[in-house]
Amino acid sequence: MPPKNDFLSRLPILPYCVSYAFGIVLSDRIGGTWILIAVFVLLLLGIGAWFLKRSLVTTFLLVFVAMLIGAERAHNQNVVRYAPGSSAPPQATEAQIYDATVESYPERSEAGYRFRALVHSWQNDGNWEPLEIHALLSMRGFETPERGESFRFRARLRTPRNFGNDREFDFERYARTRSIGAVGAIADDQRWVPMATSMPPLWKMLNWLRWQASERADFFLSHSNAALFKSLVLGDRGDISKGLERAFRGAGILHILVVSGFQVALMAAVGSLLAGFLWSRSVFLVSRVPIWFPRAMGGAIGAVVFCLLTDLPVPTVRSLAAVLLGGLLLLFGRSRDPFAIWLAAAFGVLLVSPLYLFDVSAQLSFLAVLGILLGVALFPAPPKKKPDPLHRILLGCRSLGIATLGAIFATLPVVLYHFAQITLWSPLGNLIFVPTLGGIATPLGFLAMFVCGPFRPLGDFLMCVLGVWLDLWIPWVERIGSWPASDLWVPYFSEVSCLGYAVLFILVLAWKGQRIQSAFLNTAMALTGVLLSLYSPVVDGWLRHKGVDEIHVFHVGQGDATLIRSRTGKTVLVDAGPGGGQDFDAGDRILVPWFRKHNVRTISLLVLTHADSDHIGGAKSVIEQADVRKIWFAGFAETPVVLESRSVALKRNVPWETVGADTAAVTLDDVRVTPIHPPKRADHLKSENNRSLIVTVDIDGYRALMAADLEADGERDLLRRKVLSHADFLKVPHHGSRTSSTDGFLAVVHPSNAIITAGFGNRFHHPSPEVVERLMKYGARVWRGDECGEIITRIGNGRAEMTSVRPCRRPTP
Repeated sequence: MPPKNDFLSRLPILPYCVSYAFGIVLSDRIGGTWILIAVFVLLLLGIGAWFLKRSLVTTFLLVFVAMLIGAERAHNQNVVRYAPGSSAPPQATEAQIYDATVESYPERSEAGYRFRALVHSWQNDGNWEPLEIHALLSMRGFETPERGESFRFRARLRTPRNFGNDREFDFERYARTRSIGAVGAIADDQRWVPMATSMPPLWKMLNWLRWQASERADFFLSHSNAALFKSLVLGDRGDISKGLERAFRGAGILHILVVSGFQVALMAAVGSLLAGFLWSRSVFLVSRVPIWFPRAMGGAIGAVVFCLLTDLPVPTVRSLAAVLLGGLLLLFGRSRDPFAIWLAAAFGVLLVSPLYLFDVSAQLSFLAVLGILLGVALFPAPPKKKPDPLHRILLGCRSLGIATLGAIFATLPVVLYHFAQITLWSPLGNLIFVPTLGGIATPLGFLAMFVCGPFRPLGDFLMCVLGVWLDLWIPWVERIGSWPASDLWVPYFSEVSCLGYAVLFILVLAWKGQRIQSAFLNTAMALTGVLLSLYSPVVDGWLRHKGVDEIHVFHVGQGDATLIRSRTGKTVLVDAGPGGGQDFDAGDRILVPWFRKHNVRTISLLVLTHADSDHIGGAKSVIEQADVRKIWFAGFAETPVVLESRSVALKRNVPWETVGADTAAVTLDDVRVTPIHPPKRADHLKSENNRSLIVTVDIDGYRALMAADLEADGERDLLRRKVLSHADFLKVPHHGSRTSSTDGFLAVVHPSNAIITAGFGNRFHHPSPEVVERLMKYGARVWRGDECGEIITRIGNGRAEMTSVRPCRRPTP
């Protein structure tokens, strides 16, 4: 008979849950209609084995059935299906008119607002055709439809698509997990109109409550405190500044800014305590109904109301399921095993949406709770010997510390794999700020939101108290977040490292459960886990770049960003992608995360070719978050984006040099960067594109020409000055526009490989078919960023090899 403290013996559905999850992982390889037939046959065999009392065979067959069901469920969710009777509009080459209903609360974003909508129909040549698909929409401007409201809009909808850079956030899977079949942008406030339909009363009340709370927060709190209130209570992080977010990340408490299961459990506890307090005031009620009943109902109501005020992200769904399941077990008088409740909630979420297994927020949420439960189970509190308050405080601090370390230990591989960074101050930050900001500020703000309507003076007073409380603790968050070792990079952490970490995790469980008595086996498992954990960050990263120079052309949408990396780690970044104002910031969203995951700590030279926001927009974030040593700029335009980037460079003491064709070349190891354009006198070049800073990059006889947004006049100027020569690698001018890549230019350059940086489905229709044909006419292999994603050139051992992250079709001459 297993020991009583062996929690695995209390989880009979664990093998089926693990097998189901394994089937989800294998869904891309074993999906198909044959699975249903196999499930039917295996169920019949299982029933037969059960009648024959072959319990082991029955269990094995059911485990295999669970794996097949998981594979089939995940395979079905991977395919976006339109509702019966719907007609899918063509992939957006032009804007269409749609009718839709808002499904989520609009959230602030770089471009204005972002929300999810259910599209009902679309206009095809004046006729309305049915369409039922969930879409993620972004909208510029200051107004937006409310949740539950029907509206008509004009936009270009397209299928969700990744950028295609190495180890980037998998947006396609994220969209499929949330059943999002289309994405699009509504250009401005004039492109949507509300429809004359009634909104459900529930959404009217919730929308009013959120609006009222936001208005009172903006009035009584400072901008940063109001943003924190909206993040903690309403789940809206749109107003959180990058500086404040960086401080929370440095203190290891970024999870506080995300609505998670912690807030749901906290509001359930508040609802339970409040209901119990009110119920206990009545002798009549207490004498007839046990106190645990109103407490269970109050906890459930508190959790449900809080979740309705958010958009039900995965952590809140997990916590809500656990709260409701625990309440039901309490009502029916059944034992409440926390591990069984956790496993049931996890299994339930995966049954509803299998792809949540790959969702980062779901992984962090479930692993954090598992780590807390394991920490409490493996390191139980000692028996209470002294009832004095100091002893209780020490026991509480011990329990909080074990829970914090358990959550950090369990989530560490996921954090390293997806974000490639950690902070040493995470345990300290969680011990201090989880109780103060999460445990006090969240319920205080929640209470202030609810009483600001019927009891406005009390709500205003609570808002003021919340502001004082936040002013007390936020400076400490910023101080700890700025300490050394608050931002440690751990690059190349891959699946191999996660496997090694899992070995260490299992070893800890076996050691505490006294399952492995052999000291030799313990030592062997520990060494195996450590070596596997360190393999990817250390060995793999060293081998990947040993003796090889690289050119990475990132896909950043409609924009340019190219990294040249020498074999010893010296780097040159040519342009930084789009950004600036309210545009998508490629520097913050694409380049800096890529640098972290691939151990690019220093940018030896940042070349900003010209002032267009699709080339220089991400520079500010790169300068702020990476160690940039020198900046080259053509020096003609003084746009707001240029001034912002230069201001950040001056604050960080980064030299900003005005460069032209007369500037001396820079050599970094075996990489030589030479400016060849614009000339010192460029008055004859009228457009900013023709004044772009053009450089050649020479690596061991291999030449790359970075042609920025050069147009026909600029190309003629280069030909006139006779500074062009054959290039093995051409970054095609101006994203393949027909105004560039003239015959004379291509005849001299005669590139072996031509890389076109253009956004998928861009409104400029780049690249021009004429340019693609001309490139092939001169013998170039054409690579398109919108089709190939990140394009990588590796130069070493006397040869050059080009590959792409996404398999793509390349037209050849």
